[in-house]
Amino acid sequence: MNRFWFFILVFFLFQISQAQNLVPNGSFELYQRCPADYVSIQRYSDVFNWESPNSGTPDYFNACSQKCGVPHNWIGSAEAFDGKGYMGIIGCMQQIDPNQIAYREYLRVRLRQPLEAGKTYFASMQVRLGQSCIIACNGLGMFFSDNPLYSVHSINYPVKADVVFQQDEIIQDKNSWTKVCGTFQAEGGEDYLIIGNFLSNQQMEYRNFDENLLQTQNTSPMAYYYIDFVEVYEYQPELNLNCEAMEPEPLMAFDGVLLRNQKMVLENLYFEFDKAVILPESHFELDKLAALLLQKTQLKLHIYGHTDNVGTDEYNQQLSEERALAVRNYLLAKGVSRFRILNQGFGSSKPVSNENNEEGNRLNRRVEIEVK
Repeated sequence: MNRFWFFILVFFLFQISQAQNLVPNGSFELYQRCPADYVSIQRYSDVFNWESPNSGTPDYFNACSQKCGVPHNWIGSAEAFDGKGYMGIIGCMQQIDPNQIAYREYLRVRLRQPLEAGKTYFASMQVRLGQSCIIACNGLGMFFSDNPLYSVHSINYPVKADVVFQQDEIIQDKNSWTKVCGTFQAEGGEDYLIIGNFLSNQQMEYRNFDENLLQTQNTSPMAYYYIDFVEVYEYQPELNLNCEAMEPEPLMAFDGVLLRNQKMVLENLYFEFDKAVILPESHFELDKLAALLLQKTQLKLHIYGHTDNVGTDEYNQQLSEERALAVRNYLLAKGVSRFRILNQGFGSSKPVSNENNEEGNRLNRRVEIEVK
């Protein structure tokens, strides 16, 4: 081998080593025992490298099993995205009874090496909603930590995910895999990846596939997600590690027409500065919305409050909730039934603009509506 080709080979091998997936067993192909039943993954897992960080019990599915098989298993049918195995976790439970625990499940893996401070990393996973689920939710993401986050509880961790799906949108596809991916900057020392839902109950957003069936449930329905093909790389532009469709959808303004399952911004809605008091110039827009709801009594309305990122997360969350509630109260005063309106606040967690200027902040300060 001449010197030229030797250096080409060395360069190629160097690039490969730099692009190593930091997640061991990211496709869940390596296991000690074939899963014989669900609830097969606990603190110490039969799947190499993976375990549960709390008292939750994720499930392992593999083509070798009859009850927890691939593609057919107790939650539905789904081919693996890669190989013959995947994991399954409860991403959320919609609380019918407020006294019931909002149970969730998580997965944890120790990375091949700790992340380095200041470096940018690319992380992705494939996610799919179980076929038998009657609800779906947002919030499923990836969190990187310098400690294993052991917990005896099975409720959400009070942390913010480093990577989530498209502005925290609901993952609702039962027929194909959805890619959750993004880039983030490491603080340094993170050597654990935890996968699960890190939103609070107040931030959670749901989609109900069967409203009539939901009303017959005695226990809280769950959104159960398959997880496969987990990757973490040091970000390098030449490796073309991109996320498809990561740009948020363009905003649609409310123009007097209500479209089902289409989020629309109330562009002519104004509040007193830094308050949840609706200004009089907003009444025309809200009166138009109220008239439509009174005319089309079969429609239900979701109201979503959002803020910019100026201020603390706690303050922005509270302000977004209060502004969504103010719109709800206005519509109630116009005669719309309270049973037809759901209001939620998301603080600054769902920006539609990444521009850190006044125009970007203006776009992010908004109230959206969605009819169901």
